[in-house]
Amino acid sequence: MKLRDLVLVLCGIGLGLFALRIYGWLKPKPQFYYYENARPASFNDEVSKQRQNAIVVAAQRVSPSVVSITVIQTKVVPASPFFSPYADDFFRDFFGDFLPERYYRQQVRSLGTGLIISPDGYVVTNEHVVSNATRINITLPDSRQFEGKVVAVDVTHDLALLKVDGEKLPYVELGDSGQLRVGEWVLAIGNPLGFEHTVSAGIISAKGRQNLQSQTAISYQDFIQTDAAINRGNSVGPLVNMKGEVIGITSMIASPTGGNIGIGFAIPSDMARKVVKQLQEKGRVVRGYLGVKPGDISEEERKVLDLKSRRGAFIEEVVPGTAADKAGFERYDVIVEFDGQPIENAHELSFKI
Repeated sequence: MKLRDLVLVLCGIGLGLFALRIYGWLKPKPQFYYYENARPASFNDEVSKQRQNAIVVAAQRVSPSVVSITVIQTKVVPASPFFSPYADDFFRDFFGDFLPERYYRQQVRSLGTGLIISPDGYVVTNEHVVSNATRINITLPDSRQFEGKVVAVDVTHDLALLKVDGEKLPYVELGDSGQLRVGEWVLAIGNPLGFEHTVSAGIISAKGRQNLQSQTAISYQDFIQTDAAINRGNSVGPLVNMKGEVIGITSMIASPTGGNIGIGFAIPSDMARKVVKQLQEKGRVVRGYLGVKPGDISEEERKVLDLKSRRGAFIEEVVPGTAADKAGFERYDVIVEFDGQPIENAHELSFKI
């Protein structure tokens, strides 16, 4: 290699090294951020939008009106006149039922849930929650406390209307349960087992559940069934749809253990609204009385009466002097429509009346 070529190569290498050095001086220094801040703003905005879904919005809308109810109840329990109540079982193992019994009053503290339905302090809860109550304490989500007073109760529907002395309270109105669809997402909000303002999610499992048997089961049944978790203390927690509307009042569960197994029941808001309105205006519920003893149509009765289907309510008896008697109803008549609405069975007829 000639000397001239060698000089050119060395000059090229030198210029390259000098250029790299200049680039190092001019290159921006690296910036270090916390992990969450390193994400683009658009990413964080998108995550926030996804988290603010229908369930979150519905819970935020209704939760401020869901209250915790603490009740002091007086219950009458049997006891022996000679031994303390706690020793009864021990002595009965030896003496059997020969021990004479007496009764004594015992104060019991229980928890439940309520729903504020007006800004001036009307609260809906279950009748069995406030039954025999000597004191009712109502706590709002913002920790404000009020003494609740019973306005009126309806044992048949297991509903009670309470009143607290407050103004501009957070409240929700009862929605339209007639628009519910099986499979629709719902929330149950309440105070199960003392855990205040618990939100659980599920779907509408079924509508129109009837013939449920329990100590708190209502007489006129048209229950909404849901698999949203409901436990003791949830009574009268709202059942909320994804619009944030209260479409049911949780009332009872089916469970062999007393805990949630995914079968809970709520009173439809359409039914609750009518009951609450009468409790507020009249202090009691006034019910219609047709004057017939209705029954479901058996297959044998369908054949004998030459009916096309078993749809309707079969009149087994007409009470003399009642509206049905004066209107000309007779035994063996079948009611297939009431007030322009079709009748499927005897229970539906009683419910609509």
